[in-house]
Amino acid sequence: MTRTLLTVLVLAPLVSGCSRPTPARNGAEAEPPVSEPPELVVNPAYQRWSGFKTGTTVTYRAVTGADGEKGVTTTTTTYKLIELTDELAVVEMVAATKRYDGVETTNPPERLTNSRLVHLPPGVSKDDFGKPPGAADQDEVVAVGGRTYKTRRHEGRASNEAGQVHITTWTSDEVPGGLVKSTMLTPAIGKKTTTELLSVTVP
Repeated sequence: MTRTLLTVLVLAPLVSGCSRPTPARNGAEAEPPVSEPPELVVNPAYQRWSGFKTGTTVTYRAVTGADGEKGVTTTTTTYKLIELTDELAVVEMVAATKRYDGVETTNPPERLTNSRLVHLPPGVSKDDFGKPPGAADQDEVVAVGGRTYKTRRHEGRASNEAGQVHITTWTSDEVPGGLVKSTMLTPAIGKKTTTELLSVTVP
């Protein structure tokens, strides 16, 4: 859901009150407008890991259930910070899933590379960059993983092939990566996924 911000600069002189460039003279073609490169801003994904040491791990459990299903699908995902420099943060992700029918799978490790600087998307202010669309944040204390966190609760909506999805996230700067808890509800099919922080290990 990222977009690229382009600010158009017209190099030819402008007539007052008019947005069109002055036509070229003597039959010469007018120079095309030059686009200013997108503004670089700090990547929230990098920032949320930058305050922690390499070797830091975070583990989550996501439980998905739907109306009409007898069981639930549970996915346990661990993120480990394996490299941190002034330019990037590299996180290794390993996920293991037990489906509602009892089938268990473990995905091979994946590496997620987060650059420190990224281009600001079009139509998004610096203050809103990195935040999901929706209602304003609210402070809330959440108890997960054997402790409590002061979090920012954010509610928003998205859509997929099944219809509208209601998304609520709780985030905290105390947690590597930022996420404390999230819920995703698809009313049309009665499907809900709840993700909660299980543990944080800091070397």
